[in-house]
Amino acid sequence: MDYDIDELYERKVEENESYFFLFMRELEDEGLDVGEIKNHLANAELYVNDYLNFYEIRDMEERLKCATDFFEDFLPNKCALNNPNGCMEMMDTLCKFYETMAKYGFVDSDMTEKFVNEIKTNQDKWVGLIKFIDEESENTDN
Repeated sequence: MDYDIDELYERKVEENESYFFLFMRELEDEGLDVGEIKNHLANAELYVNDYLNFYEIRDMEERLKCATDFFEDFLPNKCALNNPNGCMEMMDTLCKFYETMAKYGFVDSDMTEKFVNEIKTNQDKWVGLIKFIDEESENTDN
């Protein structure tokens, strides 16, 4: 079956809803409050539905190879969430989200571990990049 890009996007977003529901249940089981759960879900949706489908429609496994591009380009340049705290929250969300997906067999556990390690290894660098861009924008606003 041939689908146009908009239809493929809509199908992927619908498919992702089941992943977000599962993620929400895991967060509830962890005892997170409603505000924290909403924040994690919004972050996961930004990454999975917006970023990963920005250039092309990507499958779940492919999504584990995109952390560097997301944190070094997309997040600081295309999102309002480009502040150090938002960046840290996004990292936490993505680690939790993909660990949940691996737990239920939707992604490979080894790839998930590499993805999480990539985030942890580059955390200071990526937060520093966000801080730098944030400071630069403040300087140009004055």
